[in-house]
Amino acid sequence: LGSSFVLGQACPGGTPGCVQANSASGWGASSTSVTLTNNVVSGNTLAVGIEWGSSTVTISSITASRGCTVSGFVQPTPVNGSNPSTYSNVSTAAIAYGIIIAGGPCTVTTNLAGSVPSQFLTVQELQVGAYDCSSMNHQDSPGTGTDAVTSLSCPTTANGDYLLGEYFDMAANGGTWTAGTGFVLETNSGAEGSQTEDQVQSTAGPVAATFTTSTSWAHPTTALMARSE
Repeated sequence: LGSSFVLGQACPGGTPGCVQANSASGWGASSTSVTLTNNVVSGNTLAVGIEWGSSTVTISSITASRGCTVSGFVQPTPVNGSNPSTYSNVSTAAIAYGIIIAGGPCTVTTNLAGSVPSQFLTVQELQVGAYDCSSMNHQDSPGTGTDAVTSLSCPTTANGDYLLGEYFDMAANGGTWTAGTGFVLETNSGAEGSQTEDQVQSTAGPVAATFTTSTSWAHPTTALMARSE
């Protein structure tokens, strides 16, 4: 593993490079917050995934508070799809990241331009390198079975990339989600929300985040963000 990874530090699934994670859901409001259990560390990265119940309400800002400072959250442009990604007139999903410049207690808040019926938020502290690539793909009724849901691929450029995949349940159909081949499950923001998975890629090249869904009538958006070592 690259020098940016610290063995023994991991999210619930145990993948090196992911320090801690938390998630939350909210109802009938314009903002949602997640507080990380442990103090965050300067130089690490905060990765954010959010899905909300509107295709017209936009995201205004993502902020960090309670003692930590972030250099500003970036919504990367994926090589496949768009970020944010909308589904019909139902929902929107987005991914973002920010570099921690002052460590300490940390609450991450996503602020929308108006109130929405539901929001689902995941936040992960990562001890990784620079942003490499991302992809984001929406599917309607993708079917069930092995790796039925995919982000489509993005071309990583460095060996040992940390790969963070996220499945957004865009139509609130529930069901169960299983990590794709080589990934382990991490955070879950609720039965109708989003699920993250991760792995460390050994060799540079095209890679996709994949999931198995138990609901053949699902309308998922799947995202991948790769960070170099």
